[in-house]
Amino acid sequence: MRVGDGATLPYEDAYFDGTYTQHVTMSVADRAAFFAEAFRVIKPGGFFALSEHGLGPKGNLIHPLPWADEPAMSFLKTRAETEALLSEAGFERIETVNTGPKYVEGYRMMLAKIEADGPPILGLHVVGGDDMPVGAANSTLSIEGGRTFPIEVVCIKPS
Repeated sequence: MRVGDGATLPYEDAYFDGTYTQHVTMSVADRAAFFAEAFRVIKPGGFFALSEHGLGPKGNLIHPLPWADEPAMSFLKTRAETEALLSEAGFERIETVNTGPKYVEGYRMMLAKIEADGPPILGLHVVGGDDMPVGAANSTLSIEGGRTFPIEVVCIKPS
């Protein structure tokens, strides 16, 4: 395991067949640099996949959230902005899927289980801390209220 900066990766050009990031970009201020660096380290014909909470049409997120205790910690982009930044970085065949309903269902199940049985030994609270149920509830409200728009994206570096 390495700790690093997603905008300056310690790998040579075209090093990976593909890359995946889950819930990282929401905390990245310079998304263009992050996507450009992903493009650099992926081999031609390789994929870049990401999962994130995008900014919904109503914005104005409810904090704390699982990834941000306060607004200054969150750098959400709309679906269109994310797709445009990926295209500007050089990616093609950008396919985006709305995952909001899946997240709402997952958060609700997690919160119901915590309410009934208490927190499990392992779970999101291990990483997110004791406030994770509050963050999960706020995330659910943000998705349902159009404040966030969770997506999964897969795109390709041209051959």
